[in-house]
Amino acid sequence: MALNEVEWYETVRNGFQLLHAVYIVESFLGNLGFQQYLESAGIYFVMSHDGSKPSSTSKNKEGMGAISAPNSSARAFRAMIFWLTLLGFNVALINEVEWRDSKVMTRVIEGVRRQRLRSGAVHIEGVNGEVHQSHDTHRIATTTSLATLLPIIRECRGRLCERDFLTIFCLSKILGRDESNGPLASALLLHLAYLRHLSVAQRRMNHVTFSSPDQDACFKDFMTKFSDIARIVIEDGNWRAVMEEQEVSYDLEDLIDGRLLRAIIHAVGKNDLLSSLGPGPIREDFETLCSALYSLCTDGGSLDERVNFGTKVDHMGCSKALAMSILPFSNPIFDKHLGSIHISVDMSSSARHEQYLPTISKELSHWHNSKRLLDPKKVNPDGRPVTKWRNPLRSNQMYMAEMTAYAASLTNTKGKMLTPEIISVSAVKGSSGTSHAGKDPKGKKEIKSKGPLKMEKESKLKGPSKADLIIAENKAKKDKVDSSRAFAAWDEVRKRIDKLEPESRYLEAGLYIYRLEEAKSGILLVDVEMYRLQALLHWWASFCKQERKEEGYSIVALIWDIVRRLGSSGVEMTKAAAASIGDVCSLLGLPTPGLPTQLLDRPLSFKFQLPLATSETLAIDIPPREFQLLHCGPYMDRNTDASPDSRVPSFHPDRWQRQVLDELDANNSVFVVAPTSAGKTFISFYAMEKVLRNSNDDILVYVAPTKALVNQIAAEIQGRFRKTYPHAGHSVWAIHTRDHRINNPAGCQILVTVPHILQIMLLAPSNAQSWAPRVQRIIFDEIHSIGQAEDGVVWEQLLLLAPCQIIALSATVGNPEEFNDWLTSAQKSSGIKLTMIQHKQRYSDLRKFVYTPPKHLSFKGLNDVKQSTGVLGLDRTPNLQYFHPVASLVNKSRGLPDDLTLEARDCLLLWRSMVKYQTTQFSVPKSLHPEKTLPQFVKRVDIFAWEAALKKILVEWIEQADSPFDKVIEDLSKNLYDTESDKTGATNGNSNGLHTSKDDCEIIDPEDLRSTTLPLILRLHERNALPAIFFNYDRLHCEQIARAVLTKLEAAEQRHKETSREWKTLVEGFEQWKKAQEAKPARKDNKSSVKKKKKGKGGSDDDEADDPLSKADAMRDGASQEKTFYESFDPDEPLGKFTFADPKRYESSSLEQDIHFLKRKGIQEWLCDCLKRGIGVHHAGMNRKYRQV
Repeated sequence: MALNEVEWYETVRNGFQLLHAVYIVESFLGNLGFQQYLESAGIYFVMSHDGSKPSSTSKNKEGMGAISAPNSSARAFRAMIFWLTLLGFNVALINEVEWRDSKVMTRVIEGVRRQRLRSGAVHIEGVNGEVHQSHDTHRIATTTSLATLLPIIRECRGRLCERDFLTIFCLSKILGRDESNGPLASALLLHLAYLRHLSVAQRRMNHVTFSSPDQDACFKDFMTKFSDIARIVIEDGNWRAVMEEQEVSYDLEDLIDGRLLRAIIHAVGKNDLLSSLGPGPIREDFETLCSALYSLCTDGGSLDERVNFGTKVDHMGCSKALAMSILPFSNPIFDKHLGSIHISVDMSSSARHEQYLPTISKELSHWHNSKRLLDPKKVNPDGRPVTKWRNPLRSNQMYMAEMTAYAASLTNTKGKMLTPEIISVSAVKGSSGTSHAGKDPKGKKEIKSKGPLKMEKESKLKGPSKADLIIAENKAKKDKVDSSRAFAAWDEVRKRIDKLEPESRYLEAGLYIYRLEEAKSGILLVDVEMYRLQALLHWWASFCKQERKEEGYSIVALIWDIVRRLGSSGVEMTKAAAASIGDVCSLLGLPTPGLPTQLLDRPLSFKFQLPLATSETLAIDIPPREFQLLHCGPYMDRNTDASPDSRVPSFHPDRWQRQVLDELDANNSVFVVAPTSAGKTFISFYAMEKVLRNSNDDILVYVAPTKALVNQIAAEIQGRFRKTYPHAGHSVWAIHTRDHRINNPAGCQILVTVPHILQIMLLAPSNAQSWAPRVQRIIFDEIHSIGQAEDGVVWEQLLLLAPCQIIALSATVGNPEEFNDWLTSAQKSSGIKLTMIQHKQRYSDLRKFVYTPPKHLSFKGLNDVKQSTGVLGLDRTPNLQYFHPVASLVNKSRGLPDDLTLEARDCLLLWRSMVKYQTTQFSVPKSLHPEKTLPQFVKRVDIFAWEAALKKILVEWIEQADSPFDKVIEDLSKNLYDTESDKTGATNGNSNGLHTSKDDCEIIDPEDLRSTTLPLILRLHERNALPAIFFNYDRLHCEQIARAVLTKLEAAEQRHKETSREWKTLVEGFEQWKKAQEAKPARKDNKSSVKKKKKGKGGSDDDEADDPLSKADAMRDGASQEKTFYESFDPDEPLGKFTFADPKRYESSSLEQDIHFLKRKGIQEWLCDCLKRGIGVHHAGMNRKYRQV
């Protein structure tokens, strides 16, 4: 609802002044009906003109100049924009709309955060106060001053415009007060002269920074004075009246070009100003402006005639406009279709290009890359010799080893390398692998084979053969031996950790079972988990004795998790373990899970002991269902109709995943929409395996939107699949991006690339008959990237050009139904069926928190934090407040978003609030009570159904104006605006050196991420919630934040080294140790001489006795030398108290090798220093190796 610019113009022409215009805006926007409209319409943004006046050179249909909106109109528009932004609305400017491809781009002024407006209503008085404020202290008597300007206006009216007269008038007032501004005034006049003759393209130049801070301050002070006087003059009605009376052209929208003015001032030299300009129109205009200013100045000498410019504007960074014309074009085919297009052509330019016509165009460089194309026949194109350190084969081996290690870090390999699957071409054409070896190509019917089937029936009738019995017997013996060894090793570990505290016992046992191989972990799983269960039970007993049950409920949640997993994991449960689980559940007041009916009669490897306490003291104080909803949500069973499938032996796929597999086996295209972590990744690898097993020639293309994802997928392929080819030149996979290529893209079976490269390969004529027909399937990961302004067109073309079945994957498609209709039509044109499979439930819950930074920070180093106990979430963490997702629905006119998901705790809190504020008309059914709608042992499937029922009622409340929805929102968000809790969060706790006393503290700017990031990291470190990822849409800002954190860590470490007596003692000891080590080389020389004597031909046993250091002495001397701490001590390395890096996860030696490699690649020093302290920056502009590290 933007105001009409012409109406404002007519209003002001009828005599209304600026204050009336702002009053009209306020009365219009402050109208109650309009405010109700804003509340009910669900406006995402407002489109409005900002009041900028059109150029005076534009013409209307009658040839007259376009109507120029007066300044009051612009002020009124901007008052309206300011008012709307205060209400939280974003305002898109109509007059800055640009068309780019199929997108409409414009500038958007963001509204303020709505949560800040809850303290009170927003009014326009701030704007009115600015408009109504008195300018008596600064106002100039423009009425009398304009009289002196009138003769100049009449004399120069044809040569000067309103911009020139306004500048001259303002400069006369500035110079009348301070004549020292003469040089800047001369530069400003020269700037006006250049503005009249330079196009916008020519005025494009770099920002000039003055070398001296004093110069910069003087320039800013001068421009402030000029702006203040110009604003006062423009707002005065007399100025507008004089300009209209004298019919002066309006061009104040281009009053000052700051970059051009700075460039002119910077270019000042020792030559005379006028002589440096030379003859021409710029000189003439400059002289006219100077003469006018001389006439207006009272003393006639305020302007500095000898402001020296050492260079012309052509040398100040201005880019010259290129003379461009359209070349003539004629073609027998196109001439018929382009006959209706008539464009004037510069025929004279054709003669200049005739010399190039016979030349055949050669593609010496690619249009995406400036590098020259490589000759595929030359293995060593640059001609440099192959050496040990520069060997393409050796480099390729190192790269493959690096990719394999990278793949291990991306998957659950427990710190070990992946075991790749050996792929061979299936005997049956079109089968998906060994799991389909007995099926036809369609995968529906088994192949009939009378011979094998008959032998199978006969073997079943006769029973197992003697050989089978021997094999089974040997396997049983081996399993028994392995079991005995595994339990013996576990007993040794258990005896060691029995001496620890319960918390440490729980952690150590968990690490032990995690590091075991899969076979051994299966043998010991029940015993180790029962041991951890016992440790947690004793840990919980300590909380009960201290009457801190509420703080220890997270421990009970871990107990509940172990009980649930043992009951549903399908492991071989023992009778002793089942009995102990029943006792624990009864003791705590928790429901007993369904345990396997077939139990092994084997005792546990240890004696399971319950804490010495009564059942009343250890039982939880809240109902079991409520406890599960509040504390066990992240541990609930997440299977949604999962069942075993021979096609995926590694896990039990859910129903929607099995549907995807069915569509792939039927050679159909699929469009999969599922949240992150829901299980989409395995779809891609299943399709890859099908292609690899089908033949040695079929190709699958994986399209990723970023190079980082390309490297990640290629690494996982390298770690998962191996295949041997009968002919050279083939490989399993290849990478092809604009600046990176691994293996031969035309000789691989799985090509991992980006959209632009696939577009080139599909459109290349050389690939039309050789490569493109071999492509059997294309995977489009992150298909929602089609909505991007830059690359969206390329994604669209690829989907239309796809010559085969596709797999489209995404987690964030806003309109999946409409997009599916378009995809279906595109695939149908190629005779391919496409099916959309949508799964809305998240596998991993997202718990939301809002961070309020402290006011002060005194960082003195990190404190030791124990390993994670498995307690999830950031509850009870200072400065972090839990945020309910429903509290974000500040504009109920937009309804309930489809992707708004609730975890178990969110559902319970929402149900409580709705029951609390329900009315007779808007009630909550009693059937939604947790005790009635949920089973005793709650699963995620049950939460999904309960969530849907609560949302259905919530939607009804949103649609009704008189519903208690607003009270529910206020109730769920009250913690965010609880000032007392914010104060407590900002001052509670002093671990990690996060003190908040004002002594020796840094003041935290809450609006600066460079200031607030380190305090947040310290809070996360206290809760052992690291590593963490911080997202920012600005690459430069990402680097600035990382550098700020690094600087603060280094500064705190330096202060510690300067003040710590312990550190100084350590360094002194290291220096003494170094001196002692330097005195040892002589003795080492003696050892080497002894060895040489022994190896000589004349050596004997007597020689050993006469040696000053015999072999026996050397062994005794080596045994007596203990390895000291100083051997691994490096005073230049970051101290443990000032780094977030974990050397146990990434060894220092490996990190040093990687950093050495990165420095050779030109990575900046501070980025490498960040890596040493556990900080990394990740965006598409970073080096590939750096991103992997």
